[in-house]
Amino acid sequence: MKLVTFLMKLRNEPVTVELKNGSCAAGTVSSVDHAMNIHLTGVRLTARGGSPIALGSLCVRGASVRYVLLPDSLSLDALLVDDGLRPPPSTPPTRSWSPPAAPSATPAARSSTRTGRPTRPPARPPLPPPAAARPWRQP
Repeated sequence: MKLVTFLMKLRNEPVTVELKNGSCAAGTVSSVDHAMNIHLTGVRLTARGGSPIALGSLCVRGASVRYVLLPDSLSLDALLVDDGLRPPPSTPPTRSWSPPAAPSATPAARSSTRTGRPTRPPARPPLPPPAAARPWRQP
């Protein structure tokens, strides 16, 4: 089970989220998205070395989360059960290989059946040789 899937099951649970900058946000989880962004309600945000601030709601970016502290009363056995039914692994379809057909020498066989134009663009003429290098003039 992925960590994000586990955190999504913590809806309506009180948690404390410690951020990488040292701040702590304690509140109730309202939702968690796939980027591990945690949406909290009823939050007490404590900055590092500061006094707590009461907020109605807070969204914590998943990349800034250091720890998620769970309450002791939380039953982990029920949350760690993997609910997701995974489909059985499918085998990729096998392809049979056959050698390419020999190229035809007639122009009619090389043209497309819909437009009558060649299927490949015409070959470009070779590039001219580079111009002779200019002698360097010294001032």
